[in-house]
Amino acid sequence: MNNFIRSINRETFEINLFFLICMLFIFRTAIPFFIFPFIVLFTIYFFYFIVLYRKLLFKNLQYSLHMYSIIIILYAIFIVIFLLSDKKYLSVFIEIVNWSLILFLFLSFTIILKSKNINWQSTLMIIEKYFLIQILFFGAFISIFYLMNFFEIIISAKIFLSGFSSISEGVNEPSIIDYNFASLPILFGFIVVCYLLTKPQNRYKVLLYNVLLLLFSTALVLSGSRRVFFILFILFFSLIIIHFIYYFFKIIILKNLTLQTKKYLYLTLLLGLIVVSFFSCSSFKFKNETFNILFPKNNILIKNKITNRLYRYYRYFDQNTNYPEFKTKLWSIYFDPRYPDTWSGTRNFKIAYPLLGENVEIVPKGVKGYLLDASCKPTYYSNIDLYNYYTPLKK
Repeated sequence: MNNFIRSINRETFEINLFFLICMLFIFRTAIPFFIFPFIVLFTIYFFYFIVLYRKLLFKNLQYSLHMYSIIIILYAIFIVIFLLSDKKYLSVFIEIVNWSLILFLFLSFTIILKSKNINWQSTLMIIEKYFLIQILFFGAFISIFYLMNFFEIIISAKIFLSGFSSISEGVNEPSIIDYNFASLPILFGFIVVCYLLTKPQNRYKVLLYNVLLLLFSTALVLSGSRRVFFILFILFFSLIIIHFIYYFFKIIILKNLTLQTKKYLYLTLLLGLIVVSFFSCSSFKFKNETFNILFPKNNILIKNKITNRLYRYYRYFDQNTNYPEFKTKLWSIYFDPRYPDTWSGTRNFKIAYPLLGENVEIVPKGVKGYLLDASCKPTYYSNIDLYNYYTPLKK
Protein backbone atom coordinates (compact mmCIF):
# COMPACT_ATOMS: atom_id res chain seq x y z
CA MET A 1 0.00 0.00 0.00
CA ASN A 2 2.84 2.38 0.92
CA ASN A 3 4.59 1.63 -2.36
CA PHE A 4 1.38 2.35 -4.22
CA ILE A 5 0.96 5.72 -2.45
CA ARG A 6 4.58 6.60 -3.17
CA SER A 7 4.18 5.72 -6.84
CA ILE A 8 1.06 7.87 -7.09
CA ASN A 9 2.81 10.81 -5.42
CA ARG A 10 5.82 10.40 -7.66
CA GLU A 11 3.65 10.19 -10.76
CA THR A 12 1.73 13.30 -9.70
CA PHE A 13 4.98 15.15 -9.04
CA GLU A 14 6.37 14.25 -12.46
CA ILE A 15 3.20 15.31 -14.26
CA ASN A 16 3.01 18.61 -12.39
CA LEU A 17 6.69 19.35 -12.92
CA PHE A 18 6.45 18.58 -16.64
CA PHE A 19 3.42 20.81 -17.21
CA LEU A 20 4.82 23.60 -15.04
CA ILE A 21 8.01 23.67 -17.12
CA CYS A 22 5.98 23.64 -20.34
CA MET A 23 3.77 26.52 -19.15
CA LEU A 24 6.77 28.61 -18.15
CA PHE A 25 8.41 27.88 -21.50
CA ILE A 26 5.33 28.77 -23.55
CA PHE A 27 4.30 31.87 -21.60
CA ARG A 28 7.82 33.28 -21.23
CA THR A 29 7.22 35.17 -24.48
CA ALA A 30 4.34 36.99 -22.82
CA ILE A 31 5.96 37.23 -19.38
CA PRO A 32 9.75 37.39 -19.85
CA PHE A 33 10.32 36.97 -16.10
CA PHE A 34 9.18 33.33 -16.45
CA ILE A 35 12.51 32.48 -18.08
CA PHE A 36 14.21 32.43 -14.67
CA PRO A 37 11.97 29.86 -12.93
CA PHE A 38 11.97 27.91 -16.20
CA ILE A 39 15.78 27.60 -16.15
CA VAL A 40 15.74 26.48 -12.50
CA LEU A 41 12.96 23.90 -12.93
CA PHE A 42 14.30 22.60 -16.23
CA THR A 43 17.68 21.98 -14.60
CA ILE A 44 15.98 20.10 -11.75
CA TYR A 45 13.92 18.07 -14.22
CA PHE A 46 16.99 17.26 -16.35
CA PHE A 47 19.01 15.81 -13.47
CA TYR A 48 15.92 14.13 -12.03
CA PHE A 49 15.37 12.31 -15.32
CA ILE A 50 19.04 11.38 -15.81
CA VAL A 51 19.46 10.03 -12.28
CA LEU A 52 16.20 8.07 -11.96
CA TYR A 53 15.63 6.90 -15.54
CA ARG A 54 19.12 6.47 -16.96
CA LYS A 55 18.74 2.65 -16.97
CA LEU A 56 15.46 2.87 -18.88
CA LEU A 57 16.62 5.57 -21.27
CA PHE A 58 17.89 3.34 -24.09
CA LYS A 59 15.24 0.69 -23.47
CA ASN A 60 12.34 3.05 -24.23
CA LEU A 61 14.18 5.51 -26.46
CA GLN A 62 13.29 3.65 -29.66
CA TYR A 63 9.58 3.88 -28.84
CA SER A 64 9.84 7.62 -28.18
CA LEU A 65 11.88 8.27 -31.33
CA HIS A 66 9.34 6.38 -33.40
CA MET A 67 6.48 8.41 -31.89
CA TYR A 68 8.14 11.74 -32.74
CA SER A 69 9.91 10.59 -35.92
CA ILE A 70 8.41 13.23 -38.26
CA ILE A 71 9.21 16.06 -35.83
CA ILE A 72 12.76 14.76 -35.34
CA ILE A 73 13.32 14.55 -39.12
CA LEU A 74 12.15 18.16 -39.54
CA TYR A 75 14.36 19.19 -36.61
CA ALA A 76 17.39 17.53 -38.23
CA ILE A 77 16.68 19.20 -41.60
CA PHE A 78 16.40 22.55 -39.83
CA ILE A 79 19.82 22.07 -38.19
CA VAL A 80 21.47 20.96 -41.44
CA ILE A 81 20.14 23.99 -43.31
CA PHE A 82 21.39 26.25 -40.53
CA LEU A 83 24.87 24.70 -40.56
CA LEU A 84 25.16 24.84 -44.36
CA SER A 85 23.93 28.42 -44.58
CA ASP A 86 26.45 31.14 -45.43
CA LYS A 87 24.96 33.43 -42.79
CA LYS A 88 24.34 32.38 -39.21
CA TYR A 89 21.57 34.36 -37.54
CA LEU A 90 21.18 34.45 -33.78
CA SER A 91 17.39 34.22 -34.01
CA VAL A 92 17.66 30.94 -35.96
CA PHE A 93 20.10 29.53 -33.41
CA ILE A 94 17.68 30.46 -30.61
CA GLU A 95 14.92 28.58 -32.43
CA ILE A 96 17.16 25.49 -32.61
CA VAL A 97 17.73 25.74 -28.87
CA ASN A 98 13.98 26.05 -28.31
CA TRP A 99 13.33 23.00 -30.49
CA SER A 100 15.96 21.07 -28.55
CA LEU A 101 14.35 21.90 -25.22
CA ILE A 102 10.88 20.97 -26.44
CA LEU A 103 12.07 17.67 -27.91
CA PHE A 104 13.91 16.74 -24.73
CA LEU A 105 10.87 17.52 -22.60
CA PHE A 106 8.47 15.41 -24.64
CA LEU A 107 10.89 12.56 -25.33
CA SER A 108 11.80 12.30 -21.65
CA PHE A 109 8.20 12.51 -20.48
CA THR A 110 7.20 9.81 -22.96
CA ILE A 111 10.01 7.59 -21.66
CA ILE A 112 8.82 8.19 -18.08
CA LEU A 113 5.25 7.21 -18.90
CA LYS A 114 6.35 4.24 -20.99
CA SER A 115 8.55 2.90 -18.19
CA LYS A 116 5.64 2.69 -15.75
CA ASN A 117 3.08 -0.06 -15.55
CA ILE A 118 0.18 2.33 -15.30
CA ASN A 119 -3.50 2.47 -16.03
CA TRP A 120 -3.57 4.84 -19.00
CA GLN A 121 -7.17 5.88 -18.45
CA SER A 122 -6.56 7.01 -14.87
CA THR A 123 -3.23 8.60 -15.86
CA LEU A 124 -4.90 10.64 -18.60
CA MET A 125 -7.46 11.81 -16.06
CA ILE A 126 -4.64 12.91 -13.75
CA ILE A 127 -2.87 14.66 -16.64
CA GLU A 128 -6.08 16.48 -17.60
CA LYS A 129 -6.74 17.52 -14.00
CA TYR A 130 -3.34 19.07 -13.33
CA PHE A 131 -3.05 20.56 -16.81
CA LEU A 132 -6.31 22.47 -16.30
CA ILE A 133 -5.31 23.53 -12.77
CA GLN A 134 -2.06 25.01 -14.04
CA ILE A 135 -3.81 26.83 -16.89
CA LEU A 136 -6.14 28.40 -14.31
CA PHE A 137 -3.24 29.30 -12.03
CA PHE A 138 -1.26 31.02 -14.77
CA GLY A 139 -4.34 32.78 -16.14
CA ALA A 140 -5.31 34.11 -12.70
CA PHE A 141 -1.73 35.06 -11.81
CA ILE A 142 -1.19 37.01 -15.04
CA SER A 143 -4.64 38.66 -14.84
CA ILE A 144 -4.12 39.90 -11.27
CA PHE A 145 -0.66 41.29 -11.94
CA TYR A 146 -1.76 42.83 -15.22
CA LEU A 147 -4.69 44.65 -13.57
CA MET A 148 -2.41 45.80 -10.74
CA ASN A 149 -0.03 47.15 -13.38
CA PHE A 150 -2.83 48.75 -15.40
CA PHE A 151 -4.29 50.59 -12.41
CA GLU A 152 -0.82 51.48 -11.10
CA ILE A 153 -1.40 49.61 -7.83
CA ILE A 154 2.01 47.96 -7.83
CA ILE A 155 4.49 49.55 -10.21
CA SER A 156 6.88 46.61 -9.80
CA ALA A 157 4.34 44.45 -11.64
CA LYS A 158 5.86 45.87 -14.85
CA ILE A 159 8.91 43.72 -14.17
CA PHE A 160 6.76 40.61 -14.59
CA LEU A 161 4.42 41.87 -17.29
CA SER A 162 6.61 43.65 -19.82
CA GLY A 163 4.54 42.04 -22.58
CA PHE A 164 1.53 44.04 -21.40
CA SER A 165 3.17 47.13 -19.96
CA SER A 166 4.98 47.77 -23.24
CA ILE A 167 1.65 48.53 -24.86
CA SER A 168 1.62 52.20 -25.70
CA GLU A 169 -0.45 54.47 -23.50
CA GLY A 170 -0.91 56.87 -26.39
CA VAL A 171 -2.29 56.47 -29.86
CA ASN A 172 0.52 54.58 -31.54
CA GLU A 173 1.40 51.03 -30.58
CA PRO A 174 4.81 49.36 -30.76
CA SER A 175 5.31 46.30 -32.91
CA ILE A 176 8.02 44.76 -30.68
CA ILE A 177 5.67 43.02 -28.21
CA ASP A 178 2.89 40.77 -29.45
CA TYR A 179 0.26 41.55 -26.83
CA ASN A 180 -2.19 39.26 -28.65
CA PHE A 181 0.05 36.40 -27.58
CA ALA A 182 0.48 37.96 -24.14
CA SER A 183 -3.29 37.69 -23.64
CA LEU A 184 -3.49 34.00 -24.53
CA PRO A 185 -2.88 32.60 -21.00
CA ILE A 186 -5.85 34.63 -19.77
CA LEU A 187 -8.03 33.53 -22.70
CA PHE A 188 -7.08 29.89 -22.09
CA GLY A 189 -8.04 30.35 -18.43
CA PHE A 190 -11.45 31.67 -19.47
CA ILE A 191 -12.05 28.67 -21.76
CA VAL A 192 -10.92 26.20 -19.06
CA VAL A 193 -13.38 27.69 -16.54
CA CYS A 194 -16.23 27.34 -19.05
CA TYR A 195 -15.21 23.72 -19.62
CA LEU A 196 -15.14 22.97 -15.87
CA LEU A 197 -18.57 24.53 -15.43
CA THR A 198 -20.05 22.01 -17.88
CA LYS A 199 -19.65 19.50 -15.03
CA PRO A 200 -21.45 19.59 -11.67
CA GLN A 201 -19.56 21.66 -9.09
CA ASN A 202 -20.24 22.53 -5.48
CA ARG A 203 -21.42 26.07 -4.70
CA TYR A 204 -18.01 27.25 -3.47
CA LYS A 205 -16.32 26.18 -6.70
CA VAL A 206 -19.14 27.75 -8.73
CA LEU A 207 -18.59 31.04 -6.89
CA LEU A 208 -14.82 30.82 -7.40
CA TYR A 209 -15.15 30.02 -11.11
CA ASN A 210 -17.58 32.92 -11.66
CA VAL A 211 -15.14 35.29 -9.96
CA LEU A 212 -12.38 33.96 -12.23
CA LEU A 213 -14.57 34.53 -15.29
CA LEU A 214 -15.08 38.15 -14.24
CA LEU A 215 -11.36 38.54 -13.56
CA PHE A 216 -10.38 37.06 -16.94
CA SER A 217 -12.99 39.12 -18.81
CA THR A 218 -11.82 42.39 -17.24
CA ALA A 219 -8.17 41.64 -17.98
CA LEU A 220 -8.93 40.67 -21.58
CA VAL A 221 -11.02 43.79 -22.27
CA LEU A 222 -8.28 46.04 -20.87
CA SER A 223 -5.48 44.16 -22.62
CA GLY A 224 -5.88 46.16 -25.82
CA SER A 225 -5.90 43.07 -28.05
CA ARG A 226 -8.69 43.41 -30.58
CA ARG A 227 -8.44 39.79 -31.70
CA VAL A 228 -8.76 38.51 -28.16
CA PHE A 229 -11.59 40.96 -27.48
CA PHE A 230 -13.43 39.63 -30.54
CA ILE A 231 -12.98 36.02 -29.34
CA LEU A 232 -14.19 37.00 -25.86
CA PHE A 233 -17.25 38.64 -27.39
CA ILE A 234 -18.04 35.44 -29.33
CA LEU A 235 -17.65 33.31 -26.19
CA PHE A 236 -19.85 35.64 -24.14
CA PHE A 237 -22.50 35.80 -26.85
CA SER A 238 -22.38 31.99 -27.12
CA LEU A 239 -23.09 31.70 -23.38
CA ILE A 240 -26.15 33.94 -23.81
CA ILE A 241 -27.41 31.76 -26.69
CA ILE A 242 -26.83 28.61 -24.60
CA HIS A 243 -28.93 30.12 -21.79
CA PHE A 244 -31.81 30.86 -24.17
CA ILE A 245 -31.62 27.39 -25.72
CA TYR A 246 -31.72 25.71 -22.29
CA TYR A 247 -34.59 27.80 -20.94
CA PHE A 248 -36.72 27.25 -24.04
CA PHE A 249 -35.82 23.66 -24.94
CA LYS A 250 -34.51 22.23 -21.62
CA ILE A 251 -31.60 20.39 -23.22
CA ILE A 252 -30.02 18.44 -20.34
CA ILE A 253 -26.46 18.61 -21.64
CA LEU A 254 -26.55 22.41 -21.29
CA LYS A 255 -27.97 22.40 -17.75
CA ASN A 256 -24.72 22.61 -15.75
CA LEU A 257 -23.15 25.33 -17.86
CA THR A 258 -26.36 27.37 -17.88
CA LEU A 259 -27.10 27.23 -14.17
CA GLN A 260 -23.49 27.70 -13.10
CA THR A 261 -22.70 30.74 -15.27
CA LYS A 262 -25.80 32.79 -14.43
CA LYS A 263 -24.01 34.94 -11.86
CA TYR A 264 -21.21 35.72 -14.30
CA LEU A 265 -23.60 36.73 -17.09
CA TYR A 266 -25.81 38.88 -14.88
CA LEU A 267 -22.85 40.65 -13.23
CA THR A 268 -21.12 41.21 -16.56
CA LEU A 269 -24.24 42.69 -18.13
CA LEU A 270 -24.78 44.88 -15.05
CA LEU A 271 -21.18 46.11 -15.05
CA GLY A 272 -21.34 46.72 -18.79
CA LEU A 273 -24.50 48.81 -18.35
CA ILE A 274 -22.87 50.82 -15.54
CA VAL A 275 -19.73 51.49 -17.64
CA VAL A 276 -21.75 52.54 -20.71
CA SER A 277 -23.94 54.82 -18.58
CA PHE A 278 -20.88 56.30 -16.89
CA PHE A 279 -19.22 57.29 -20.16
CA SER A 280 -22.32 58.23 -22.17
CA CYS A 281 -24.60 59.91 -19.61
CA SER A 282 -22.43 61.49 -16.91
CA SER A 283 -20.71 64.88 -17.06
CA PHE A 284 -17.01 65.56 -17.23
CA LYS A 285 -17.05 66.84 -13.65
CA PHE A 286 -18.62 63.62 -12.35
CA LYS A 287 -16.20 61.44 -14.32
CA ASN A 288 -13.22 63.43 -13.19
CA GLU A 289 -14.25 63.46 -9.53
CA THR A 290 -14.95 59.72 -9.64
CA PHE A 291 -11.46 58.99 -10.96
CA ASN A 292 -9.92 61.38 -8.43
CA ILE A 293 -11.56 59.36 -5.66
CA LEU A 294 -10.73 55.93 -7.10
CA PHE A 295 -7.22 56.76 -8.30
CA PRO A 296 -6.01 59.88 -6.45
CA LYS A 297 -2.36 59.54 -7.51
CA ASN A 298 -2.49 58.34 -11.13
CA ASN A 299 -5.98 59.20 -12.37
CA ILE A 300 -4.74 61.01 -15.51
CA LEU A 301 -2.45 58.16 -16.54
CA ILE A 302 -5.20 55.59 -15.98
CA LYS A 303 -7.70 57.73 -17.92
CA ASN A 304 -5.26 57.77 -20.86
CA LYS A 305 -4.83 54.00 -20.64
CA ILE A 306 -8.59 53.40 -20.67
CA THR A 307 -9.03 55.84 -23.54
CA ASN A 308 -6.33 54.06 -25.53
CA ARG A 309 -7.90 50.61 -25.03
CA LEU A 310 -11.42 51.73 -25.87
CA TYR A 311 -10.22 53.67 -28.91
CA ARG A 312 -8.63 50.52 -30.31
CA TYR A 313 -12.03 48.81 -30.24
CA TYR A 314 -13.91 51.91 -31.41
CA ARG A 315 -11.82 52.09 -34.59
CA TYR A 316 -13.52 48.89 -35.76
CA PHE A 317 -16.76 50.84 -36.15
CA ASP A 318 -15.59 54.35 -36.97
CA GLN A 319 -12.37 54.94 -38.90
CA ASN A 320 -12.98 58.67 -39.30
CA THR A 321 -12.81 59.70 -35.63
CA ASN A 322 -9.27 60.46 -34.51
CA TYR A 323 -7.89 59.94 -31.02
CA PRO A 324 -8.37 63.51 -29.64
CA GLU A 325 -11.99 63.58 -30.91
CA PHE A 326 -12.71 60.19 -29.33
CA LYS A 327 -11.17 61.29 -26.05
CA THR A 328 -13.32 64.43 -26.03
CA LYS A 329 -16.47 62.36 -26.61
CA LEU A 330 -15.55 59.69 -24.09
CA TRP A 331 -14.85 62.04 -21.20
CA SER A 332 -17.39 64.76 -22.17
CA ILE A 333 -14.54 67.26 -22.19
CA TYR A 334 -15.36 70.96 -22.36
CA PHE A 335 -12.62 73.54 -22.06
CA ASP A 336 -12.45 75.33 -18.71
CA PRO A 337 -9.23 77.31 -18.09
CA ARG A 338 -9.54 76.74 -14.34
CA TYR A 339 -9.11 72.97 -14.70
CA PRO A 340 -6.16 71.54 -16.70
CA ASP A 341 -7.97 68.19 -16.87
CA THR A 342 -10.33 69.67 -19.45
CA TRP A 343 -7.42 70.24 -21.81
CA SER A 344 -5.90 67.50 -23.97
CA GLY A 345 -3.86 66.15 -21.06
CA THR A 346 -1.59 64.09 -23.31
CA ARG A 347 1.71 65.55 -22.10
CA ASN A 348 3.76 64.47 -19.10
CA PHE A 349 2.28 66.62 -16.35
CA LYS A 350 1.02 66.71 -12.80
CA ILE A 351 -1.86 68.64 -11.29
CA ALA A 352 -0.50 71.30 -8.93
CA TYR A 353 -2.96 72.26 -6.20
CA PRO A 354 -2.98 74.47 -4.25
CA LEU A 355 -0.91 76.94 -6.26
CA LEU A 356 2.13 78.43 -4.54
CA GLY A 357 4.67 81.08 -5.39
CA GLU A 358 4.88 84.75 -6.25
CA ASN A 359 1.79 86.62 -7.44
CA VAL A 360 -0.42 83.64 -6.65
CA GLU A 361 -3.02 86.11 -5.35
CA ILE A 362 -3.81 87.27 -8.90
CA VAL A 363 -4.98 83.78 -9.85
CA PRO A 364 -8.68 83.07 -9.14
CA LYS A 365 -9.35 80.86 -6.12
CA GLY A 366 -9.78 77.13 -6.75
CA VAL A 367 -7.69 77.13 -9.93
CA LYS A 368 -5.43 74.10 -10.48
CA GLY A 369 -1.97 74.24 -12.05
CA TYR A 370 -0.65 72.29 -15.04
CA LEU A 371 2.92 71.33 -14.02
CA LEU A 372 4.71 70.10 -17.14
CA ASP A 373 7.59 67.68 -17.06
CA ALA A 374 10.95 69.01 -18.32
CA SER A 375 10.90 66.42 -21.13
CA CYS A 376 7.93 68.09 -22.88
CA LYS A 377 8.74 69.46 -26.32
CA PRO A 378 7.19 72.44 -28.13
CA THR A 379 4.05 71.87 -30.18
CA TYR A 380 3.76 73.32 -33.70
CA TYR A 381 0.32 74.31 -35.05
CA SER A 382 0.71 74.32 -38.85
CA ASN A 383 -2.65 75.96 -39.57
CA ILE A 384 -1.68 79.15 -37.72
CA ASP A 385 2.13 78.81 -37.91
CA LEU A 386 2.55 78.91 -34.12
CA TYR A 387 4.79 77.15 -31.60
CA ASN A 388 4.03 76.41 -27.95
CA TYR A 389 7.20 76.90 -25.97
CA TYR A 390 7.69 76.16 -22.28
CA THR A 391 10.38 77.53 -19.97
CA PRO A 392 11.48 75.30 -17.04
CA LEU A 393 10.67 76.56 -13.56
CA LYS A 394 13.54 78.13 -11.65
CA LYS A 395 14.10 76.90 -8.13
